[in-house]
Amino acid sequence: MKAIFLDAGLTLLRAEPSLGGVYSQVTRRFGREIPPREFDRAAVSAFHAQAREHREAGEEGMRTSESLERESWHRHARRVMDGVPAMAGLDFEAWFEDLYRDFGSAAVWRPFDDAVPALERLRARGLRLAVVSNWDRRLHGILEEGGLREWFDAVVVSSEVGWRKPHPGIFREALAALRVAPGEVLHVGDSVGDDLAGAAAMGIRAALIDRGGGVAPPGHPVLRDLREIEGLLDGAVPGAASG
Repeated sequence: MKAIFLDAGLTLLRAEPSLGGVYSQVTRRFGREIPPREFDRAAVSAFHAQAREHREAGEEGMRTSESLERESWHRHARRVMDGVPAMAGLDFEAWFEDLYRDFGSAAVWRPFDDAVPALERLRARGLRLAVVSNWDRRLHGILEEGGLREWFDAVVVSSEVGWRKPHPGIFREALAALRVAPGEVLHVGDSVGDDLAGAAAMGIRAALIDRGGGVAPPGHPVLRDLREIEGLLDGAVPGAASG
């Protein structure tokens, strides 16, 4: 193995204080006190619905750009608002602009505690590292300000490539950036549909990161901590389970 690809959101980065907490903070500026759990529920539902729509639309659904990523965020936020009854009557466009700005800032994204220790260990082994993420170009600044950018040889962002995962195009871009072949790479991410399926279709070995104890499809290991990548590479992953 010569290289590791890592997803960004929910793999390397988590929302601070939480996904629902960010929505709640933004909404408070508009005079509404809504518990984070209400937004957590609506945001997860909206994310899965939108990811499914992208995949079901085939290749066209996986095309992207800076403007299309913003449109995608806009649709997602609309779904979240519609999923929280207490948001009724709020100025959606003004709320969305604040939400979009906040989620583009390193102030609300924090590396998981296991991220830097895992990256240090992988670097010490001489492995090349790349971020491969469905995001817009603001991810570069988030990684830089969060102290993660220095660990990576490349940051491959869907809006800049023109394809979002699971399309082969974004994985091809990452392979070219690191000058490695599919069989020389392990991809780690939190999405079965985008990360595992996308990587596997390219002949790239893939592992699911699920700190909450979920399972992956047969043939894909599950990591509870990014530091377990080392054990996976060595053929033994303490605490990890295969789905």
